[in-house]
Order: sequence, then structure tokens, then C-alpha cells
Amino acid sequence: MRKTKYIHISDLHLIDRGHLYGINPISRFKKALESIKKHHNNSDFVVITGDLSDKGSVKSYEILKEAIDSFPIPIHLILGNHDSRSNFLKVFPEYENSNKFIQYLKEYDDRVFIFLDTLAKKNTGGKLCKKRFKWLKDRLKENSSKPLYIFMHHNPIESGMYLFDDGGWGLEKRDKFWELLEKYENIKHISFGHIHQEIMASENHITLNCTKATVHQIAYFTSLKEEYLTIAEDPAYAIIEMKKKSTRVSWHKFLKDEEIFQE
Repeated sequence: MRKTKYIHISDLHLIDRGHLYGINPISRFKKALESIKKHHNNSDFVVITGDLSDKGSVKSYEILKEAIDSFPIPIHLILGNHDSRSNFLKVFPEYENSNKFIQYLKEYDDRVFIFLDTLAKKNTGGKLCKKRFKWLKDRLKENSSKPLYIFMHHNPIESGMYLFDDGGWGLEKRDKFWELLEKYENIKHISFGHIHQEIMASENHITLNCTKATVHQIAYFTSLKEEYLTIAEDPAYAIIEMKKKSTRVSWHKFLKDEEIFQE
């Protein structure tokens, strides 16, 4: 089994035009793609873990499609709480399937990657309804002999940030989610978004990572408050490299690509 490498981007918050918190989301996303193409063109794929759009408009998904259509590395998309499932499918009909959610599998080098849809309409928090949970349960059972990796938008673990943990913004019924995953020793890693921060963690035998957004970040030092502060920390994407017995996660702050110093 050879090494597999993927790039993890999250929380684009694309808008039809203009700026969000003083940032141009479209420009930021395109800079991320340029950086990946320049420095990580040996990646097997790129995954964007939700909040593709800020308001879920058709136009924002058209902007996304135009940006990624000619990208030389496969890009896989899932949805976050800011997204609209119906508007997304108007622009990306290839993601429509019989389970009615944006959930699917991909396989690279005998590793299986599971893409989940945790979007709950009119709710910042995430959800795996009975139908989605059963779909996940069936897929885990079918692939119990291969290394498994999961992608989702909402945090399935405590983040240390009040709103995402006790404030109802994370994945609901986390205990049930982990009761299922604990049955499968072949689940290796989970990548998620939503929090707009870099996090590396482990839960039982599974490692997890979150990555910063391509737009604004959320201050981690507000973790004990019932609010959050948007801050101008540099954006980043994560680089995940998997070998037979190891997973390595690193981050690249792509706005600093040209600031290379030599003595």
C-alpha cells in the first residue's frame, strides 16, 4: 500500500461579490488553489469540508464551480451549516444520489474515504438523521477490512470552544456517533471544519484534525465565553499524508508563499 496524500480546505464562505469581514472570499480561495497547485501537485485529492458558501446562493456555487473545474487535482465537496443542499445540487448535479444527501465514498490506494453530510436546516449545529446514520453504519460494515477515513463539517469532539461544544454548534448526539465508530478498529482519521481553527486530537484509536478557514478565523481564546470573535489570523490548509502505519498532519499558511528568506 503506497502513501496517500490529500489537502484539507474548509469554510470558504463564498459570496456573490464584495467582502466578508473585510476579506474577499473568492480571492482567498483562489490563492489557496494556486498554492496547492504550486507546492502540492503530487496530492491524490483535495477535500473541502463545508461552508462552501456563506449564504447558500446559486451564484456562489457557480463561482466555486468555475474556480475548480479546470483544477488538475480531483476536488471533493461536502456541505456545512451555511450551505443550501438544493442550490448546491443545481450547480453540482453530479453529487445527487438515491440517499438524498451529499454522502458518498471514494477509494484511493485501497483506502476508503467516507464523505458525510451533517447539514441540519435552520440550525448551526450538525446532525446525522436516522437515514444518514444508517447509511454511515452500512458503509462502515461493508468496508470493515480496509483503512477508513471520514470527512465531515461539524466537530464530532469537544473543541474547547463553548459554542461548538455546549452551545449546540457541534455535532449533536456525539456519544451515539462514537459508539458506532468504536466498533471499527480500521477507522484511522477524521478531518472536519466549522471551527475556523487548527486542531489536532485523538479519540480512542482515531486521530482527528480541523483546519483554519480560507477567510476569517475564530479566536480560540474566547473558549469559555458564550460568544465568539472573528479575527484576522492567517488562513491555512492542512496536508494529510498517510502511510501503512502512520498519519501525518501539517499546515500551510498560503498567504505567505512568496515570503521566503535566505541568508
